[in-house]
Amino acid sequence: MPATLRRLTLGCPLVIVLGAALLLGVEGGSAATSQDPIDVLVFTKTEGFRHPSIAEGIQAITDLGAAGGWQVDQTEDAGAFTSENLAGYDVVVWLSTTGDVLNDPQQAAFEAYIRGGGGFAGIHAATDTEYDWPWYGELVGAYFDRHPPGTAQATVEVEDRTHASTLHLGDSWVRTDEWYDFQQNPRDAVHVLATLDEDTYEGGMMGEDHPIAWCQVYDGGRSWYTAGGHTPASFQEPDFRAHLAGGIRYAAGVAGACGDDPGPSPDPTPTGPEPADPGEVQRIAGPDRVATALAISEAGWDSSEYVVLASGGSFADALAAAPLAGGLDAPLLLTVGESLDPRVVAELERLDATDVVVMGGPAAISEAVSDGLGRLGLSVERVAGRDRIETAEAVASTLGDARGGIAVVAAADRFPDALAVGPVAAAEGHPIFLAGPDGLTSTTLATMRDGAVDDVLIVGGSSAVPDAVEGQLSAAGITTVTRIAGLSRYETGVAVLDFAVERGLPADELLVATGANFPDALAAGAFGARTGRLIMLVDGDQPVSDQPAAGFLAGADVSDFVLLGGLGVLPESLAEELREGP
Repeated sequence: MPATLRRLTLGCPLVIVLGAALLLGVEGGSAATSQDPIDVLVFTKTEGFRHPSIAEGIQAITDLGAAGGWQVDQTEDAGAFTSENLAGYDVVVWLSTTGDVLNDPQQAAFEAYIRGGGGFAGIHAATDTEYDWPWYGELVGAYFDRHPPGTAQATVEVEDRTHASTLHLGDSWVRTDEWYDFQQNPRDAVHVLATLDEDTYEGGMMGEDHPIAWCQVYDGGRSWYTAGGHTPASFQEPDFRAHLAGGIRYAAGVAGACGDDPGPSPDPTPTGPEPADPGEVQRIAGPDRVATALAISEAGWDSSEYVVLASGGSFADALAAAPLAGGLDAPLLLTVGESLDPRVVAELERLDATDVVVMGGPAAISEAVSDGLGRLGLSVERVAGRDRIETAEAVASTLGDARGGIAVVAAADRFPDALAVGPVAAAEGHPIFLAGPDGLTSTTLATMRDGAVDDVLIVGGSSAVPDAVEGQLSAAGITTVTRIAGLSRYETGVAVLDFAVERGLPADELLVATGANFPDALAAGAFGARTGRLIMLVDGDQPVSDQPAAGFLAGADVSDFVLLGGLGVLPESLAEELREGP
């Protein structure tokens, strides 16, 4: 990347609600650490007025990147506009740019980028830019004309509440900003998302039809614009941040449609398994973790009254939710960012769902998401604690008495063990509790007592779940404790399989997931319980014959494998090896 680009720090969040977000992850099907594997370039060059809010805008997009799993770069250097460099980005955000910021070769490179399917997101003064470049004027949709003095509170009327950038809003949105008039009304050329009610503030000159946010498909690419963002405070508003997140995701091609535009058709298309012949290897995969969870839902459920919604940015809440989803016989869907993903809305409609359980607090799944679910007429219940450990406790309390008095304990900071035991816990109704490096908390032990737990399965070695946990359980009167563990995550996964088979659970059909990262298999617990499949963890970079799974397969009669995730994590060579058998 050019030396003038600044790489911005990232992180993550969730929905239905199981707990707090863990700031790590590797996207299934690719090597990107993201919920949506998008790369964002924020361009902030100014040759005219420079808005003091640009710094806050950069920070807001950085935060959105942390929440949504984006890679965000920021630059003031127009030299970044080369075909080679732009090819690395899904969307370029023009954040309050002003004046003539690109020379002719740079303009040509950006035009070629858009014609090649790139995305443009314009914020506020992006319309006060490049007045002598007609192509840009058509891309952004309109040019700035004037604004009344100062800032004012006004009412924004939302015309399209199905777009990713407005889905979280009501019919009206009251906020304070500097309100632009434009040289021409863009309605005939763009799809208007929201307008200003000029009766609610002084000085508007566009009349009854005053577009203020819009989108369009233009010259082969996608364009989104919002006139908001003059004030630094704008970028602290949760609704405005969600508005930005949805607009950037739309422009990047990962979030729904613009008016009559059908929206992105990602490659590969999310795929679910066809009916299997003996020995067949199938694959459920989507272009991102949200799409993979949707494909799992479609493969497992024709309809469902309940849906559990968790953050795609954290393993802890989604995996702790497995027994809850199993008890409700409900699919587990994922969401990322601060707005409700239109793809999730479509799946809720397909399932004819009436109730959504949201996993985790607002830091994991925003209030904008839960409010959006409510506006769809769904009953929404949030299951949450102050952190992932307390969220797991909340799930256990929701389940009531542990079935058979059995509970599972896994590490709070490592996903593989909880992932491996998820289908077992979901099928058997065993709550999953999480242990930290110092063991179990007093509230976890109290929750176990309240749930009549008298038998605990510890999954993972002492480096994952410390030996002190056994002493804590004994002191709490729980004397039946079994540790299921191996020397690695893959050996522990095989130990879970052996344990499940001893318990009488079938192993003739298996789910297969990478043990290297969690995104693709977050929804596996409930799906495995519903379809009678346990989960086998593998290293996609090694032949199966060189892994602990080979020993299990040699003694089992497995007729069907369902791979969870794309070729980037579970390559075709691995699938072919499974087809050929041990």
